[in-house]
This record gives sequence, C-alpha cells and structure tokens, in this order.
Amino acid sequence: MGNRTKVVLTALSASALMVLAGCSGAGNAADLEARVAALEERVDAMEGTAQDQGGSKADDAETGGGDLVGADAVEVGDAAFENDSFGDGKVVLVPMTFTNTTAKETSITGVASVRAYQGGVELDRGYAESWTSGIPQTNSDMWTSIKPGASIEVSDCFELRDTSPVTVEVSTPEGATVAQRTFEVG
Repeated sequence: MGNRTKVVLTALSASALMVLAGCSGAGNAADLEARVAALEERVDAMEGTAQDQGGSKADDAETGGGDLVGADAVEVGDAAFENDSFGDGKVVLVPMTFTNTTAKETSITGVASVRAYQGGVELDRGYAESWTSGIPQTNSDMWTSIKPGASIEVSDCFELRDTSPVTVEVSTPEGATVAQRTFEVG
C-alpha cells in the first residue's frame, strides 16, 4: 500500500471518528486519539501484508517498478485487405511492431489486447486466403516472448462486417489504449 493511500485512509478514518464522537457526545480527545492510533496500526498492518504479498499493480505503477506496457510499446502499421480463407468475405490484415517496455520477458498478448471494430462493433478474428499484400504472416508471433527492450513484428487478422472504416485498438488489461488507428476499407 502506498504512503499516499495510507495517509488518505488514516485521514478519512480520523474524520469519521470525529464525526461519530461529536454525534455520540463522547468528544473525549484522549479517546479519539487512541482510536486514531489504533486505526494507524491497522493501516500499518495492512501495508505489511501487501508488501509480503508483493504489493499491488497500482503500487508498482506508482513506484515505476511495474510491468505496464507504455504508449510507445506498439506501433500499428498500414493495414491490407484480403479475401478470407472461406472465399465468402474480406479480412483486414494489421501489422504491428511490439517493443517490450516492461521490466520482464513478455509477449504482446501478455501485456495488451488487440481488437478491431467497425461501427463500434468488435470484429471476429479472421483467416486470410493468402497473404499477397506483402504483410508477413506473423500472427503466431503474438504469443512469442521477448526480452525487455527487444522488438518484434506481429500481425493480426480480422473478419470485416461491411465496408465501413475499421478501427484497431491496442489496450492494456486495465483498458487504457496504448495504440489506435483507423483504416478506410479498400
């Protein structure tokens, strides 16, 4: 638990005790101080438990020691459109460069999710009949782990619903968008 969280919890608890003490007529300052001290001990105990368990992602992010993917981690390249493998529709091929900006070995799927949308509706993963566009078929590399600081070319494929623009979003597990690009269907 971070120091800021500890201070906030203690302040909120002390404020609540003062209100309760005022409402109950037990406005004894010594009693109130004892209750605040007891609350501080409980917060300290909670902090020790969190440290024993390795802390939380929020604490890691606060201290800069976390394994969060940054906005500079994914670059979405120019998409291409192909026939799907069933011959009854189109797919969009999306090349990306993933750079591991975390502190440990990981893959793009370990720190982010890639989704595509048309008209605000998520697209299903697709399979191209061929990859004649020149985009390397590297969708299997989406799960390839790389060391911190290394980069890898990956691609993904999505089934088109219609001819409206396609928006590709790369997001963290918490939902923060780290890369986004929109393509006109061609």
